[in-house]
Amino acid sequence: MVSEATRNVMRANKSSGTKLELTAEEVLGGIGFILVSGEHGWRDVVGCSPDLVHLESGVVVFVHGCFWHGCPRHFKMPKTNVDFWADKVSKNKKRDARNAAGVRRAGWSALTFWEHDFKTVGGRLRVLDRAFLKIVQRSEEVGEHA
Repeated sequence: MVSEATRNVMRANKSSGTKLELTAEEVLGGIGFILVSGEHGWRDVVGCSPDLVHLESGVVVFVHGCFWHGCPRHFKMPKTNVDFWADKVSKNKKRDARNAAGVRRAGWSALTFWEHDFKTVGGRLRVLDRAFLKIVQRSEEVGEHA
């Protein structure tokens, strides 16, 4: 069972418009990505609510916090309520996989970045590079089918 204090901390966590999402928008906005986190209309388009989208190329971005989404490099299981947290993170990972698959089924492309990708200038440059390459790739794919 989760303590009342833990429950209150979890409720206080924002689900959209987080500092991480705003940082991602700052890094990726210059190449045309827009922040759409929390805008539920995207469920009709790509089957889920991505964090950012690039409309011209059909690319969505998911930005995952290292703790909440079980980062393979940084996630550390809490020492208390292990069963609860293991279940919570497992469900988040399954939802993440379903979301990415749904985006692909909708004919879009998905990129996932982790919280740690935005911690350094070098990491931010790698994010920008991956996103730019994905836009170019998608644009070429669309051009081939036109």
